[in-house]
Amino acid sequence: MQFIGSHYIPNESTGPYRNAANNAILIDTSRNVYKVQALLLFAIALHVRDEQTEAQQMLSTATELALSLGMNLKEFASINGKDLPFLEESWRRTWWELYIIDGMIATLHGHTSFSLYSVYIDALLPCEEVEYSTGKSIPQSSTMADFHNRAFATDNVVYSSFAYRIEAMRLLGTVLALGQPSSEDDSEQVEAVDASLTGWKLRLPSWKRDVLDADGKVDEVLFQAHMISNASLIFLHRPRSSLNFSEIQDQTPCTRRQKHESPVAAYHIHSSKAMQSANILSNFISLPTSLAKHTPFFTCAITLSAIVHLSAYSLAMYKDTCNSRKERIHLAMGALTSISENWPIAGNTIKQVKEVARHVLTILQSKDIPQPLVDTSSITVDSFGYDNLWLKEMAEYATNDLTSLNYNAEGY
Repeated sequence: MQFIGSHYIPNESTGPYRNAANNAILIDTSRNVYKVQALLLFAIALHVRDEQTEAQQMLSTATELALSLGMNLKEFASINGKDLPFLEESWRRTWWELYIIDGMIATLHGHTSFSLYSVYIDALLPCEEVEYSTGKSIPQSSTMADFHNRAFATDNVVYSSFAYRIEAMRLLGTVLALGQPSSEDDSEQVEAVDASLTGWKLRLPSWKRDVLDADGKVDEVLFQAHMISNASLIFLHRPRSSLNFSEIQDQTPCTRRQKHESPVAAYHIHSSKAMQSANILSNFISLPTSLAKHTPFFTCAITLSAIVHLSAYSLAMYKDTCNSRKERIHLAMGALTSISENWPIAGNTIKQVKEVARHVLTILQSKDIPQPLVDTSSITVDSFGYDNLWLKEMAEYATNDLTSLNYNAEGY
């Protein structure tokens, strides 16, 4: 926890804390849930420091240990909870957090599944944050089967934001299982997954359709659920849209290069749905709270949104909204810059997004540019007459060292 906290202290050297955390984990030979929690937290921190190999090693160790302990089973929490409801809840939350982080990291590494996706699980669902934080009255837990069948239930069970977050990750697993578009027609499977993702949103209780609670505060767990759901829609639709037909080089620490093939027959629908989700993720940046309070995985959601908007810009799609996309890209870059003050992956991602912007500018400059009616010698204009000076300026910084955003392997 000291290692993670050190990233939020201005001008603090995180290297010594990292070394201390790593040594503590290495010398600890215990095999219990506390070790799972330590490994999971360390894996998250290493991932958002962009130490991907080490993060994956820690996560793999955590999942292996959790499964060997039987944390995926309902009885684990009750057997090991010492008859303390809050402790049982902690064990349930540890398991489900591991499930979600396993899915997130696998997605960002371009895998077609995550290790816990196909594991048998009957662990009960977590309660609401306020119920857990007070520890006074933790309600009876529900099963995942009950949650899946909630549309047909006769009673009005209220499920936690954590439960919807788990379901969002499960649905992301179904997207990953589809893989990249191929020559074979997969429209039926795509439609089924799209229906599940759309149904997830439609079945949300009215008070969970917005990530702000009644007091205007962000429900951070629900925020993550919506973030995962909209990222899933982009992962589903962008590869099958004209956005994926863009020539831009789109690999970053948060996005993996995809095959750029001819879009499928219904590519306009896929493009529209990908853009809609990208807009929602972009809107999340402007929520009335500090970016530092969001999950550091929001970095990759922001990046995904920016790549979609850059793809659309490179294709000059929906030219009446080009200015809006430009502002959204600026917003994303500002957010990544802010997050990079705490987490190195954001700084490294900025450089890659700027490389994408440079490539987009190259594409636009290769197009035929009509003669404008006014003197534009001081600006760059695309084939629709839009001001591309902003894109040129971003591209010019693509090869900068950005030393203020860089961390070396030791974090100094």
